[in-house]
Amino acid sequence: MQDAIKSQWQIIGSNIKKYRTRHKLSLRNLGTKCGISASFLSQLERGTSGAHMATLMQIASVLHVSLSELTSDVQPGDIHFTAAASRSLLDDDEYHRKSLITRKGYGTFEVFIHSIDPGMSTSDEPYTHGHAQECIFILTGTVDVRVNTSTIRMNTGDALEYRSDMPHMATNVGEIVAEVMFIVGPDEP
Repeated sequence: MQDAIKSQWQIIGSNIKKYRTRHKLSLRNLGTKCGISASFLSQLERGTSGAHMATLMQIASVLHVSLSELTSDVQPGDIHFTAAASRSLLDDDEYHRKSLITRKGYGTFEVFIHSIDPGMSTSDEPYTHGHAQECIFILTGTVDVRVNTSTIRMNTGDALEYRSDMPHMATNVGEIVAEVMFIVGPDEP
């Protein structure tokens, strides 16, 4: 499992470098625009370090690419099938796993599946990313979703829509692993 995660970070790093150089940005310039250091970006590009999802989304936004364009090593096509067993893990810690189940070209949507253990959250604190429409759909479990100052209790089959530039996070308040689908639209200018 760790080899697959390391390989995924190498793909992400290579893609960051590809898009950064395409935009003629130095590590320092991209770092300044994203609020991170040039040395950290260098580690990301070499695949020797990982990053939080919010950081990857910020990098993608500055580079005008989708998150899946940063994480994928496949070329765009008409049909794309992702078997459950072959999903690329973007986060994999003891209590929370996140995978991208779509790929896309710039201007469409991305779908993520979060598996959240009981008592755990998608992040340590509410976060924002880009300027897109986002929808959460609860596949299984009971989740409290915080958006701005509101907290909404969601159960299997419930959906919630909001803007991704509003601080948000999801916490599993149930007794089983919660499976949560996030659908993120394209960034708007």
